[in-house]
Amino acid sequence: MFNWTAALADGANSTVVKSGAAPAPPPPAGAWMESIHPTSDRALVFAVIALSIATLVSVATAFYLYRWRRIILAKPYLLSPEHLAAQVLALEDRVAETARAHASDTARLEAASHEAQSALERMVQTHMALQPKLDEKDREIQKLRNGLEASLFKRFVRRFVRADLSLTERIKSGSAGTDSLQAVSALLEDALAESGVERFLPPTGIDYRHAEGVADNPELIPTADETKAFIIAEVRRPGYRFMEGAGDRIVIPAEVTVYEFKQTATQEAGEQ
Repeated sequence: MFNWTAALADGANSTVVKSGAAPAPPPPAGAWMESIHPTSDRALVFAVIALSIATLVSVATAFYLYRWRRIILAKPYLLSPEHLAAQVLALEDRVAETARAHASDTARLEAASHEAQSALERMVQTHMALQPKLDEKDREIQKLRNGLEASLFKRFVRRFVRADLSLTERIKSGSAGTDSLQAVSALLEDALAESGVERFLPPTGIDYRHAEGVADNPELIPTADETKAFIIAEVRRPGYRFMEGAGDRIVIPAEVTVYEFKQTATQEAGEQ
């Protein structure tokens, strides 16, 4: 700041020294202002220049800092140390590699899942196609098992049946004691009943070809009545069969006598 008091004092002293006599009269008003005007202008110019330079530096610094602010906001990792940045980049690479491996594993897993689903669907279709055949085989196996069991049981029961038949024939012929044989026959009949076997007699007067439980090669009785052909005349021996069950229930078929039609000589002559 310019010192106006000192300037005035210096001006007064210089005037006294130069004259060496009595002090000169004071200068007119405003003269001292003119004496200091050039110095004031230079100082003001210097101040304006300094302020301009400072302003320019401040603006440049502000723009510089703003530029770096935008760079740092766009790339925050620039604030990190170089080794940390390297570690971060390596971590990013590992994460990306892990993501690619995960995507690859996911794709393989999905492919395997689809393949397993397709295989399961094929298995279900195969099972559905084979199930009727398996059921049919089970029924056949059950039928064979039942037939085998029935066959074994028949072999066991036939012994009782033969004994019962033999006793019955002896009772009818009177070749043994009737009372004792009848008692044994009753016991055998009870044993057969407990085994589920019963004695049966095919009805007479029906067609032999449609009768159930009759033996093959029956005894034939000739008849001239054509309507009696193949008709059961009598039962020679009773048959034995299971009381319950399906399929072949016959243990021993009954033996019967069947009418056989034969034309007489008169009938033959009449036809001629």
